[in-house]
Order: sequence, then C-alpha cells, then structure tokens
Amino acid sequence: MHAKSVMLALTLLEVNTRRVEPGIIVIELNGRMTLGYRLAELEYSIKDMIQQGCRKLVIDLTKLDSMDSSGVGLLAMCAAAIKKAGGEMRVAGANARVSRVFEITRLDDAVAILADAGSACRSFGATGSDAIMRTVPLARTWRNRQTHWI
Repeated sequence: MHAKSVMLALTLLEVNTRRVEPGIIVIELNGRMTLGYRLAELEYSIKDMIQQGCRKLVIDLTKLDSMDSSGVGLLAMCAAAIKKAGGEMRVAGANARVSRVFEITRLDDAVAILADAGSACRSFGATGSDAIMRTVPLARTWRNRQTHWI
C-alpha cells in the first residue's frame, strides 16, 4: 500500500502560477508532465492567459522530474501560440533528463532555455537580482488533482 501511494504522488503534476512585474507570468511545474487531464487543464489555462494578453511567459521546470511527448507538444504549442500573439516564452530550470528531451526533439532551438526563473524574468527586462521575488499569486494553484483558490 505504501509503494502505491508513493507512485501516485510521483505521477501528479502540480502547477503554480504567479505574476512577476513587469507583466511576466511564471508557471511553475512540479512532478511529471505526462499525458492526462492535468496537461489538458494546463494547456487550456495557458491558451486563456495568452488570449487575455499575456505576452511574457516563463515555464519554470526546476521541480519537474520528467516529461513525455505530450509535455513536449504542449511546450511547442505554447511557444507557437505566444509568438503568434506577439509575445515570447522562456523555459527555466530544466534538469538533465528534461534538457536531453529538449535536445532530442530540438525544442531547444525554438525556445530560449535559461538556468532559472530569475534569469528568465530578467531576460524580459525585469530589473534587479530580486525580480523573481516580487511576485503576486494569480487566481489559482493546482495541487493533488484539485483546484485551490487563493
């Protein structure tokens, strides 16, 4: 029973979204980015943010363990959608396993990949070394298959 609960915890994707001034949205992903309704929720949410005017998007993968082809597809779709809307997307904090997926799929040619979310935000022109620290949580945080309103 214990092993089953550990496996369940590893398969979940936790998504935290916050706004960093000036006008940058950071989406932090924690867990595994794999095919499922959580990924579909994330896709819908990102498309909605872009439609509402998001033009600077950082996808923070620092706490992401792994991703499958669905995750790669989502990131490629996000990059294309925000570019079409006149914006830019950065990816931050990819571990060695995820970076390797980016190399194999050549997604690293299409999306700027930076060491951490702070560097990604500063690349958009956010000022100061603490740019990532001045954040405002957005409307919701997703955890353990539930939406928690802030």
